[in-house]
Amino acid sequence: MLKRINLKYPHSSIKGIEVQTLLALKLKSRNVKGTLYWEPYIRLAYGIGWRKYDILVDVGLSEKVPCGYFKILLSRKLDKKLLVEVPKSLVKGYVQEPLKTDVELVIGELLDFAKILHIESKRLTKKISDYAKKMHLWSKYMAYPVDEGAKWIFKLLRPQKFDKQGIFMAKALLNEGFGINEKTSREKIKLLKESGVIVYCPFYIVLEGEKVVLYDGTATSLRESVAYTKFVNADEELKKYMLNILKKVSV
Repeated sequence: MLKRINLKYPHSSIKGIEVQTLLALKLKSRNVKGTLYWEPYIRLAYGIGWRKYDILVDVGLSEKVPCGYFKILLSRKLDKKLLVEVPKSLVKGYVQEPLKTDVELVIGELLDFAKILHIESKRLTKKISDYAKKMHLWSKYMAYPVDEGAKWIFKLLRPQKFDKQGIFMAKALLNEGFGINEKTSREKIKLLKESGVIVYCPFYIVLEGEKVVLYDGTATSLRESVAYTKFVNADEELKKYMLNILKKVSV
């Protein structure tokens, strides 16, 4: 069962007949016991200075959660050798509708994320620095026996998870993978003509116990997409959405 999509698709001509096609990454994994699922990405091809970038940015599932910078973690570099046009009539499985198709809007979001992540990373750095000071304070008490009066020290030194949302990772990926940081302006980004098209990536959805697992369909052998699996299972509403897809396609 395919989801209808209100988009202008590329067209191919077969013996004078126009055929609607999807631009997709080639499906390599076959005979997988799971539901075939197509995730939409928007292509960003651009230059910043002498460096060129060609990246697929998630505009499907990442748009369904409040934390928008997940699209950074779920993005991938485009391997042009995998890019194919598939007749729409031959596409099997579930095709997710893209929830953003405006390339300028996506670039604007990435620039905003760079500024937000910079501020958040500075806040976390201060928090880590404060924790380090507490560790230094504890070193002064190392030679003394533990008594009731020193228990507060242990409370201060409980294991800390400073970056639960992956802020440092997202900032690093945005900087290294996209070439974008808090100082990057829109004027510095020179869009190439290939930008703005929607490209679909195949995944297989498999229910393993209570866990929804996604496998990358572009891999020659069965390979779990750890990023998507963790992303989907971390959000209850998103998990329900994927379970509903499994029900729809299996009907």
